[in-house]
Amino acid sequence: MRQISGLTEIIDAYDGLVVDLWGVMHNGKALFPQAVAALTTAKAAGKSVTLLSNAPRRRTAALAALEALGLPSHLFDDLVTSGQVAWQALSDGYADPWGPTCYFLGAEKDMGIQQGLDHLAFMSDETAIDQADWILNVGPETGQTDTRPFAPLLHQAQQRALPMICANPDLIVQRGTSMEICAGSIAKAYAELGGDVVWFGKPHRAVYDAVYQASGATAQRLLAVGDSFKTDVRGANAQGMDVLYVNTGIHGADIGRPLSMDRIAQLSEENQAVPTYVAEAFK
Repeated sequence: MRQISGLTEIIDAYDGLVVDLWGVMHNGKALFPQAVAALTTAKAAGKSVTLLSNAPRRRTAALAALEALGLPSHLFDDLVTSGQVAWQALSDGYADPWGPTCYFLGAEKDMGIQQGLDHLAFMSDETAIDQADWILNVGPETGQTDTRPFAPLLHQAQQRALPMICANPDLIVQRGTSMEICAGSIAKAYAELGGDVVWFGKPHRAVYDAVYQASGATAQRLLAVGDSFKTDVRGANAQGMDVLYVNTGIHGADIGRPLSMDRIAQLSEENQAVPTYVAEAFK
């Protein structure tokens, strides 16, 4: 584990980058200027840039969100989202053995993942859980900070042994200066009840297969950049991919500035996830 000051120290060793979005490129409300500069540097050096997000939405919706934030499209080559990979699996019939009726656990803003899945019937009224064959979990409404409101629903689902697909394994996300739960927290609570959860997104394999297809590079020639030990660092480790941890996301307040390498070592041990490099920011 090596601390670096910026991307230029290591970029020549790689053919491309695999860059997380939330906590690395932006905080949910605004882009980090130094991160935009880092992408500019990478593209000027002729490196491929694949954005890899645990966003539980289709690629087109995620691209629109990046455009709204103001990220220039010429600074990346492709975007892979956990939502798109989950959607593709459902489109290919992944959930068909469970039945056609899906309980949609998600916010209205994320309902776009249902489009094109006409062979499935989606329901979102809580009373419909008794009719569902399985659950698609894309996460709560913006601002939710606790899984307890979902406890009655999850208990009912577990009693019926409903499988759950989680389209965003992130537990929490930092929006501005506030922390909110993601679909991963709800899925974790369901698994702790004994529920069966299928995960799409970092640190699980399927999204990385999509990255290799998009970038045309192998894991050994790519550098992952992320802010989460549980998803970004652990996922890269599992793939044999070098990874740069940046301290601008969910662990920032815990690790502090200047970086506490002792705390980083503790988090690495706790999460069984060790970054190759660490930096204060993606810059």
